[in-house]
Amino acid sequence: MSADQEAQEDELLALVSIYDEEEFRRAESGKEGEIHLCLELPPNFKLLVKVRESITFSCFTGQNSTEHNISFLPPLVLSFEFPTDYPSSSAPVFTISSKWLTRVQ
Repeated sequence: MSADQEAQEDELLALVSIYDEEEFRRAESGKEGEIHLCLELPPNFKLLVKVRESITFSCFTGQNSTEHNISFLPPLVLSFEFPTDYPSSSAPVFTISSKWLTRVQ
């Protein structure tokens, strides 16, 4: 087992010890997994969305960003995958998604 593989296994074991089975799921491949999160937002939480110049949003509003008051977030899923050369050379790949409603809903 390479040093990268050992470090990856150590991190996965640490996640298993921190989160319960409902919060953390490790993939069969052993190189990826996901953490299910429910976040409580503080009062008056604001989300600032910056829009890239190439998007036509700024043509309509004259702004490059918009601010939104957020009081609730649905459950989030943080998925990750370890590249073969993680952690010595590469960073993990992260994806954040929300699986609040099914496609039918």
